[in-house]
Amino acid sequence: MRNFCEFIKENHSYLPELVDTRAAAKERQTNRIIDFIGAVVSPTHDSPAEVDQSLNESRVHNLVNLLDKPHITQKEGEHLERAHNIQSNANRIQAAVNGNPHKHMQRGWKAYQSHIKIGEDPRVTQKSHLQSAMKDMHDYRKKHFGYKSKFKPLKTNTKTGKNSKEFEQTTGLNLMAAGMHGVEGHNSCPNSTQSCREHCLVHATGQNVMLPNINSKIAHHHYAIEHPEEHARIVHAHLLNHIDGVARKNESEKKAGTGITHSASYRPNMFTDYNFRQGHKKIFEHAHDYAAKKGVQFHIYDYTKAPNRQKQPHHPNDTTALSSTGPDIKQNGRVHKESNDHHVADALHAGHVVAAIIHGNPTHLYDHKHDRYYPVVNGDKDDRIGERHKEAGHKVKNGVGIDPKTKRPTGVVSKLDGKGINGDLIRAMKKDGFSHYSTMRNHPEHGPTEVVEINRKHAKS
Repeated sequence: MRNFCEFIKENHSYLPELVDTRAAAKERQTNRIIDFIGAVVSPTHDSPAEVDQSLNESRVHNLVNLLDKPHITQKEGEHLERAHNIQSNANRIQAAVNGNPHKHMQRGWKAYQSHIKIGEDPRVTQKSHLQSAMKDMHDYRKKHFGYKSKFKPLKTNTKTGKNSKEFEQTTGLNLMAAGMHGVEGHNSCPNSTQSCREHCLVHATGQNVMLPNINSKIAHHHYAIEHPEEHARIVHAHLLNHIDGVARKNESEKKAGTGITHSASYRPNMFTDYNFRQGHKKIFEHAHDYAAKKGVQFHIYDYTKAPNRQKQPHHPNDTTALSSTGPDIKQNGRVHKESNDHHVADALHAGHVVAAIIHGNPTHLYDHKHDRYYPVVNGDKDDRIGERHKEAGHKVKNGVGIDPKTKRPTGVVSKLDGKGINGDLIRAMKKDGFSHYSTMRNHPEHGPTEVVEINRKHAKS
């Protein structure tokens, strides 16, 4: 079998005519690129082949973006080699977990959490097991993907980094969305829609689009799937490390006399939609208890498309926002079959937070189903979704927003404007009905008001 990097260099001569990100949108160009990438991911490298279905388009486009250069450095060759190794490793995992990755992960999570005791620090009481797990993850990444450096499973990004302006330090678990990890039959976003997967932020914004970052997330996810018990142990330890870091920061602020107190928060699903509220329940409980003893206010934030997730028992400091998949009626007047407007309406009616990509500057969302208005607040200024009710002027009881005037549960909409997403993708999102658009409506208290309307199929004629 020929060397993978040699194959890339040999075939790179005709890439300039293939790779034009503007022309790539054309079907003919796209098909030629896919044929080429098919050869790249082919086990034999001998001829163009059809791309495996589990290789999603984001990985194809990221390969293309990296290849659109006159020369390939040794480092870039390593990234391409890893991209090639992803599918063969994913196939191996599928066999290793007996064809049921999710059950395998659940068993691993349960096995680790059976050893957690409130009041104990597992980094101390189970130190040898943690050291063994850390070494195992390092060896795994080196063996299957060629990584040599140490890896931290919890990280921040541009959005969560904004929380620091409000003296909240946030970290999160970075895994790959839906089926982008390549392991057949395993969907890390089980309630995702086709439009959701096509427009996912994991391949649409910032450094997420870069092949090295895609590879790193996938390698991480592969370990999480194949070795869930060890991975849960490592994640738990790093979450406690994060809380310790905030506690030290507060101690420094106290000594300096600044009067500033920092809080800590955690995003278990940066790009996935696992039910960690249940799956990592004891980890969450232990983290809350540990933070309280350290004098650190601790929150867990999550976004989901699972309609019942918000109803599950949780710590009062934790907030889960239901993500909208777009209005039930598209801007062109056609029915949007992938819309979850009915779930959004029920979540808002029950007093929960809803996150939605909205174009325009509406102050309210109007739900035709329940004939109710809900306030819209800026969800882009930071990632502290637990603060959205307060920003709307609501009181909060057991995580549910309460209208101070009517005393009834009322939800709030966290508006995301999609800035930072590729312009072509934004246009596609509008066309597919994934994002909302604002209209003018006569509000009973405020008169003509810019609003977002949902459940328009319930509109009274």
